[in-house]
Parts: sequence; structure tokens; C-alpha cells
Amino acid sequence: MKKLILALCTVMLLFACKDDQQINTEENVNTFFKFREYVAQVSDNVISAREPIIIRLNEPVESWKVDMQLENDIMTLSPRANGIVKSLDHQTIAFVPDEPLEQDTKYKVSFKLGKVKDVPADFKTFDFELKTIKQDFIVRTEPVSSYDSNYQFISGSIISSDVMTLTNADLLLKATLNGKELPIKILDNNELGKYFEFKIDSIKRPVEDEEIEVSWNGKSIGVDSKGDNVVRIPGKNSFSVTDIELFNNDSQYILVNFSDPLQTGQNLDGLIQIEGVDKYKFEVDGNEVKLYPNKTVTGSKKVEVFTGIKSVDGYNLKFPFSSYIAFEQVEPAVELVRNGTILPSSQNLKINFKAVNLKAVDVWVYKVYTNNVLQYLQSNNLSNKGNLRNVGRPVARDVIDLAGSGKDVTKWNVFSIDLSKIIAPDPGALYRVEFKYKKAYSAYNCDDSTLEETEDEEEIDFDVSFESSNWDSYQNYYYDDYYYDYDWSERDNPCSNSFYRNKSVSTNVLASDLGITVKRGENNTYLVAINNILTTKPLGGARVELFNFQQQEIYEGRTNAQGLLHIDLRDEKAFFAQVSYNNQFGYVRLDDGNALPVSKFDTAGKNLSNGLKGYIYGERGVWRPGDHIYLTFVLNDADNKLPNGHPIKLELRNPNGKITHREVLKNGLNNFYQFDLKTDDEAPTGNWNARIEVGGSTFNKTLKIETIKPNRLKVKLDFEDEILKSGKASTGTLETMWLHGATAKGLKADITAKLYLLLQNLRIITATSLTIRHAIMIPKKLKY
Repeated sequence: MKKLILALCTVMLLFACKDDQQINTEENVNTFFKFREYVAQVSDNVISAREPIIIRLNEPVESWKVDMQLENDIMTLSPRANGIVKSLDHQTIAFVPDEPLEQDTKYKVSFKLGKVKDVPADFKTFDFELKTIKQDFIVRTEPVSSYDSNYQFISGSIISSDVMTLTNADLLLKATLNGKELPIKILDNNELGKYFEFKIDSIKRPVEDEEIEVSWNGKSIGVDSKGDNVVRIPGKNSFSVTDIELFNNDSQYILVNFSDPLQTGQNLDGLIQIEGVDKYKFEVDGNEVKLYPNKTVTGSKKVEVFTGIKSVDGYNLKFPFSSYIAFEQVEPAVELVRNGTILPSSQNLKINFKAVNLKAVDVWVYKVYTNNVLQYLQSNNLSNKGNLRNVGRPVARDVIDLAGSGKDVTKWNVFSIDLSKIIAPDPGALYRVEFKYKKAYSAYNCDDSTLEETEDEEEIDFDVSFESSNWDSYQNYYYDDYYYDYDWSERDNPCSNSFYRNKSVSTNVLASDLGITVKRGENNTYLVAINNILTTKPLGGARVELFNFQQQEIYEGRTNAQGLLHIDLRDEKAFFAQVSYNNQFGYVRLDDGNALPVSKFDTAGKNLSNGLKGYIYGERGVWRPGDHIYLTFVLNDADNKLPNGHPIKLELRNPNGKITHREVLKNGLNNFYQFDLKTDDEAPTGNWNARIEVGGSTFNKTLKIETIKPNRLKVKLDFEDEILKSGKASTGTLETMWLHGATAKGLKADITAKLYLLLQNLRIITATSLTIRHAIMIPKKLKY
């Protein structure tokens, strides 16, 4: 009896401990609602063990400064954790742990609000709960790859649920070959991460097949996870299949890996087959073959690889290979078809997206108000997705019925949503459209043995006041309750609720026909060009406003008839540009980090020298010794007008730096100055330099003087007689010269002649006599 009571107490204690690790969501929500006047934001309900815990207040604290350490008792954790408390700015306080927090542990955070603000007695302490992520990991190994016929390597990766140190990642793996441990190299240089690549390098290829065992054990880092994987190392005498894998992407295909690269140009038809499939498309890349069936394959099918396939060394596949592949369904997913933020009016506010294995998707629309767009752009681009709560709120929610479209939802299909049917867009407002899906919307076929309880599809009743309260009171923080039955190891299983946690894609949309280009020059000068995206026509009269980072207007103007506006700010630098035209708006961030990359283009240009621009050009790019060189100098003195007759001085230097010619011109035609130069026949070859000085500025051009041997000849062959006949000597003349006119001396000439058998006055006897009075020439080619 005592043993039974003890057992019952133990079970009750275990359940109590388990329940004690769950966050009280309702209590947290009530606390956030109570403190909404003072607290603006806190860390998420589930955080990394290495992540600081953050609280952001609605109003600034005057005594707080950036990165200022505060008293530790202002913010404490239970269970106790050592760390420092500091202010990140005037409104944000953070607890930064000295060591990582315990994994998979619930913490109660207590913030003494009464120490920093004068608040009523009931608000002196702000308490809330959060939990750290449970650490777990998986190991993946790739098929063996080859450097050459003698050495191979195995690549793989470690993926963890929470941040892991490089040292801990190195402790997890072990590889053995014939009882001997092999070195494993972690390829990542980052000390912390969730993804680490590793490599088992320089594996000497054996004569016969061998196996490497890759094993892992998380005991050394306190994680209950272990396993192993055996990788076959094909021998030199064994050209074989090493791996076969199915990929269910937009195009379904099978990837077959071989131990050696395949011989190029061979016909693989009939050598690789899928049960029930007649036609395929092959793609060969080294030792990999991608096999694309001409139709979607489902169920378990037999894949066969036959011995007729040859390696690059000419060896046939040693043994035929066959395996049953489960052609699984495509995992439920949503993808956006378009990129970018601007949505011209020609598209009727339609957004296209792709979906597979989903009967429906939720659509949420959030609005960034026109007067908040610049605030949003302080820390985001138009396409970014951060800090939405501070500048906008949800304005619509809808469910799109995909199954009702009549399309086969088990395949990828393109759908569209017209925002104009959900919202009435405000001019200048930025909208975020988010597509979400959950287990209730899945069309994925699950076995009863793996099927979890699924919530019913809900009817959408978007209540503005309720959603606003939800958005403002931090109930939204805990709107996604999938975490409480979340299993990290099941995150890739479409039959588990864990797969659907935080599944969404989103895009920002600005309905506008305005195309905006802003170029910034030196001294804070700007050139703004506005055009219509649909017609490409310039828009004259468009209003352009420039703002600094604090959203204060520093310039306002309108474009000319060509859609251009030149702006000279001199002492100030703009951070935003806002353009409006006929109730349409556009925005551009002007900070350096958002300039378009031009690293692949020569955009350096040239700085003005004393307000003068000049350019030297010649009639060609290369000259020979003794040639005339015709140079033209073009002068632009619009910014520093020179008097008429101002001298233009030219110096010509040979490759040794010696001046060979000087000339001064005072008169030019429309600022074009012509110089006629000539080099000696024996002038040295190389890079010569033409230097022009004018108005205190200097301009240079490199002239290439080279000895050139043309490879084109003009050939003339002439004989005394029009027809050369056998038995009669004929004399001819062969003349050659280079195309530039020089005589071509000492060249060898090969002559090929064609002799023709000439038949004249041939008499053909038929029913009537006919005499042909012309010659028939029968060619015969001979070479002498």
C-alpha cells in the first residue's frame, strides 16, 4: 500500500513538473492588457537561451542612455540567472545573461516599473512569463563525392533547434572506417549558429567497396539525441549507384548519384526506368542524373537502373540497381509569384500566388498609414517586413477557397486575390498582404496512424474593434498557440500540427503608377526623374518633397515638362523623397546603403579640373612608325569661360619620355582643336603620350605606335592566253601586295590548277542525227 501511494505521488509530481513548465497564456495576456498604458513591447513568449530579454516602454525615461548599465534588481528572473541589466535606448531595457539560460525552461520575469516611473501601487511590478527553446538537432549526410579516381569525400550538416556553439557541434560527430576513426572538419567559421556544415575529407578510394559509419550523440551537450548513418564507399572496381532521391518541387524528378562521372553523349533511354512511366527527360551533370517523368507519379513505384550505363572511363555499371521510391505528396505550401512592392493600376490591385495541397488560405491585410510611411522607412525599405505594429494595424481578413476553383489542389497552381474587393486603398498608404495556412486547410493525405486532431475551419468575422484591441493589447503576441503542442522533430511532417507553426508568406504593396529615379551628386545635389510606369512618359508638375531622418521637410518642388527636377541642398542631406502626382504617391530612401549597386559598371566619371572638361581622340587606335596621327581636342569651358584666343599647348612624348613635338593652337572651331602629327619611319614602338595643357588643366591620351604585320593580301594572277591548252607552254604573272599598299616580297606561292577535258563537235547518233556545235568541259582537279 505504501508503495502504491509512493508511486501515485511520484506520478502526480511528474505531471505537476510538466505542467509547471507550460506558460500561463491567459495570465500573460491579462497582464499585458493591464500594463498597456506603460509597456509597449516585450520579448516573444519563446526565446533562444542566448537571447536577451527585452521590455520596451511607451514613454522614454530621461535618465536612460544608450547602452547604459542599470541596477540589476530592476529586472530579475526566476529561476535565478546571472546577468546585467542595461538600457538599449531611452525606452528599452534588457536583461543580458552572462551564460546561456537553461534550455526548455520557463522563466518568470519581474520588472520593477515603480523604480523608473511614478505609477500606482498596483503597477509597481510588471511580471510575465516566457520559455526557452528546447535544444535538439538532426544530422544529414550527402552521398559520397569524388575529387578524382583515387580520393573521395563526404559532406553533411548539423541543424539545431536553438543556437549552438561551434565547439559543441564538433563534439557531436564521429566517423569510423574499418574500426579507425576519421577526422571530421566543421567548415563554418561562425562561433554560434543553428546550421553547421561538415566534411569527411580525403577518403582514399578502396579497391573493393567499404562502409563509413557516421554516428552522433548529444549526451555531451545535454541533448537526448543519438543515431548513425552508414555511407558506402564504392571501390575502384565498382562503378555503381550510390544514392537515389526524390524531389517534389515545381517539377517532380528523381536524382540518381553514381560512384563515377558518366560518359558524355550516351543515350540513357531505357537504361533508367520508373514503373508505369513511358517517357522521360534526362539531365546529366558529372556523376548525377536527373530523371524527369512526363507525368506526375504517385504511390510507391519501382525505379530500375540497368548495366548499360557507362562511366567516363568506359566501364559499365557493375550491377543493376532497383529500389522502391515512395512518390510522396508535395508538402502544403504557398509562394508568391511576383517580387517587388509597386503595384501599377493596370493590374487592378491583383496579387498572384502559388499554392499546393491546400484547400484554402487566410489572407490578412495590414495598413501602414500615409502619415506613418516615413516613420516605417526609418528602419525599413518598402519591401521589408519589420516594425509593423508601431505604424499600422490590421484592416481586413479573408479566406480564399482554393478547392472551389475547380483546380487539382494537390498540384502547384497559380491563384490571385484582388485587394480592391477586400479593402478600399488609401492614396499613399502602404499595405502588407500576408498569406497564412494551418492544418485545417491542408489537402495532404495522412494515414490514420499519424493523423493528429485537427481544428475545424473557422468562419471569418473580422471585427475592427476586437482586432484593434487585440493588436494594441499584446493578445496578438499569443495568437499563434501552436507552440504549446509544438514538437521540433515533427516540424517537417505535414501530418503534424508542428509543421504549420508560423507558416506564412507576405509582401508589401504600394498602389502607384509613379516611377521614381533619384541621383545624388556631389555637394548634396539631386536629380529627380518621374515617369509613368505604364506609359513611360515623363510626368511634369509632380510634387517632390525631401525629408531628413527626423521626417522634417527640407525641400519642396515640382518637376518640369520633361519630368525632371534639379535640387541643390548644399548644407543638408536628404534621407527620404516623397513624390505625389494626381493623388498617387511614391517613396524612396536616399541613404547610401540603398543606392543601386554599380560595381560592375564604370560610373566613376571625372572631376572637373579648374572648371574645365577636355577630351582627346584620334582617327584610329593604333599607328605605325611613319604614319600621320590626326588628333582632335574638344574643350568644354562652360563652368570657367576662357578668353578668345587662349593658347592650347600640346606635347608629344615617345615611350622613353622624350618630347618629339610641341605645338600651340589659339584658334579652334566651336572649341574643337585639330593637331596633325607625324612620327619618323624609325620611331620607337610602344605607348606614346599626347599631353595638352589649357587654363591650368592638363589632359592626356596614350597613343599606341606599333609595328604591324597585316595578314591580308591582294593577289592578282594573269596569263597570256585565255584558255590554257595541253601541249602549249603558257606564261603567267603573279602579283601580290599587302592591303595597305606595301609590296609583299619573299612570300611562298602554292598554285592549284584544275584541268578540264574539252569535247568539241561531239556527234550523237540516235533516231535522227544531231551534231552539237559547242564544247562540253569535264573538270578534273589536279594539284602541282
